[in-house]
Amino acid sequence: QFNINITFTASELEEAVCGKGYIDIELLKRHTYYNSDSETTPHIVRFWSVLSEMFSEEQKKLFLIFVWGRSTLPNRDEDFSSNFSLNRLETSGNVDGALPSKFIENLISIK
Repeated sequence: QFNINITFTASELEEAVCGKGYIDIELLKRHTYYNSDSETTPHIVRFWSVLSEMFSEEQKKLFLIFVWGRSTLPNRDEDFSSNFSLNRLETSGNVDGALPSKFIENLISIK
């Protein structure tokens, strides 16, 4: 029989149970797969800029719920079980005809 005594402060316990109180965009970027683009492709740069600079914390949480079904990110790099994926939305002419598009877990298509 082992006795393990781990002491948390209130804020450490809250973060361990509920996650961080903010969305760490840099953490998300480190765990993003770019299907046909890279992090330096202009529309990907704009995507990250809008998400990090123009979205409030509440909007970031709503975005995560929309694309991932959760309102928080894992606390650490090691806690990610799958990557976020950004894919180019290929359309032939009528963009409106391509939407709504079928989304799967942690995947979003952008143009």
